[in-house]
Amino acid sequence: MSEVPGGLLFLTWTTNGYGQVGSSLGGRALIVAFAMMCVIAVPVLAQKLLPPQAAIDVPLALAITALIPPR
Repeated sequence: MSEVPGGLLFLTWTTNGYGQVGSSLGGRALIVAFAMMCVIAVPVLAQKLLPPQAAIDVPLALAITALIPPR
């Protein structure tokens, strides 16, 4: 527990600050994951809305497949 300027007690789940670092890193990882989804979603949406063109679709499909990590 720690005291905030208003005199109230604030319950923290850590006292050494490591939880705040982990929370910050987790938030950043979430932002990176969301950005990757957006990077993939834009070309996929363009493929859905535009007429098919093999010269664009095949390399784009290969690039998206290359982004998927192996299991």
